[in-house]
Amino acid sequence: MWWGARAAPAWAGVRAGAGALLAVGVLALVFQQLADLSVGFGLRGMTLAEQLRYFATPPGYIYAGCLALFAVMPLLRARRANEGPGEPP
Repeated sequence: MWWGARAAPAWAGVRAGAGALLAVGVLALVFQQLADLSVGFGLRGMTLAEQLRYFATPPGYIYAGCLALFAVMPLLRARRANEGPGEPP
């Protein structure tokens, strides 16, 4: 996730504006969720309701948190890169 958060905006030619970076993350999340739903439907035979019910379980909460982190990672990665290494202690 850390590497992709830098590589995807660079590959797409997106400059470091917060809105643009957030859009990259949200678009990546949409594509990831389309793939996840496709696997659930096609390979696992799950319905949309079954897939959505998963989010109401403790593992689903963790997964939702990871998805939120996935969406904002390009923005977090860019901010971290702009901070630099910082002052040594």
